[in-house]
Amino acid sequence: MRLEIETALRYNHQIIPVLVDDATMPKPEDLPVSLAPIAYRQAMEIADSRWNEDIDR
Repeated sequence: MRLEIETALRYNHQIIPVLVDDATMPKPEDLPVSLAPIAYRQAMEIADSRWNEDIDR
């Protein structure tokens, strides 16, 4: 998966991080340099308690 994300970042493909339940976005310094740009993307939150609403959004 890391190679796929690195490739998508390199070619400026759209990437939408998905945060499941209480997950949070990592800080850039907590990621390998090649993945750090993903920390600046806007993420979508998905929770079991509102699964259908989140997927519809």
